Amino acid sequence: MRSRFAALTLPGVLAACATAAPAPANYVVAYELTANFGAPFDSVKYDDGHGSLIKVNAPSSGWLVAVSVVTGGSVEAHAWGVASVGGQSVKLKATWTLSGVSSSSDSSGTTASAPGAFALDVAKRQL
Repeated sequence: MRSRFAALTLPGVLAACATAAPAPANYVVAYELTANFGAPFDSVKYDDGHGSLIKVNAPSSGWLVAVSVVTGGSVEAHAWGVASVGGQSVKLKATWTLSGVSSSSDSSGTTASAPGAFALDVAKRQL
């Protein structure tokens, strides 16, 4: 009787395991702009995790946004501005965190040697 019960339930368990697909992993992706001495940003574009770039005009230093992205989504960001004097440092950083597992990041930064335009880029990558 015991072996017949085991034989009847094993196929059911195997069938249930075979059809259950794991849920995609979720990432929290944070984009941040920083600058010293009030270096102004003209705009920033960031990936919403679905491949669309969202534009924000005139973000301030300390600007931060976070989006939820599933495995297979993407990370990408670009920022532009004009340094009014030499010595202004600017940075664009993207950090992606796999919930409860690990964090990674990529960034782009520069320090202006004289007044002038700057562009920062975090290259597109798939999670």
